[in-house]
Amino acid sequence: MDDNVHVVVWGTDEIVSLNAAYEVSEFFPGLILVGSDGGDTGVGFLGSTERIEYVAVPLIGMGPDAILARGADLVALLSAFSASMVDE
Repeated sequence: MDDNVHVVVWGTDEIVSLNAAYEVSEFFPGLILVGSDGGDTGVGFLGSTERIEYVAVPLIGMGPDAILARGADLVALLSAFSASMVDE
């Protein structure tokens, strides 16, 4: 993994307040953001009774077409961020 790739995981109090501030439930019912890339991309998960999918979404300009699936587990999420940084 590239040393410049990171995901900032928010504290529990920040998860509640920042999801409310970004109006996440309005744009993406079922999505819970748990952090960011330290910039303008939020990271979180969409959950259902069958599965959880880790995703990335722009914090500015959120919309149904903006969500990017990043994997079924945390390792896949981090690998996707690493790969996207190498491709840039």
